Amino acid sequence: MIEETASEVNEVALNKPVDLYFPEDDEVQQVRLVTSIRGNSLKNLISIESPIGKAILHHKEGDCVRVQTNASAGYDVVIQKVYPPVDDTEDTIKGF
Repeated sequence: MIEETASEVNEVALNKPVDLYFPEDDEVQQVRLVTSIRGNSLKNLISIESPIGKAILHHKEGDCVRVQTNASAGYDVVIQKVYPPVDDTEDTIKGF
């Protein structure tokens, strides 16, 4: 069993639900980062390869990060809360 250090507990990582605050919209949304084959934005399962996934991965609670959508556009999100990892065995894997 691998134990997380105190600094890793509140760090965004795979399978950890995260509350994100979108200042532009004044809204909070909970997402969970997953691998690309498990991504499903309709279920708030966000791929680590997506712009938002890349932006928030390894950041901590309280961090404000820039999500770059293309070379000239993006938006800010604030990581409000990082939860313990969840079991991903029931996540659907994309078919190709």
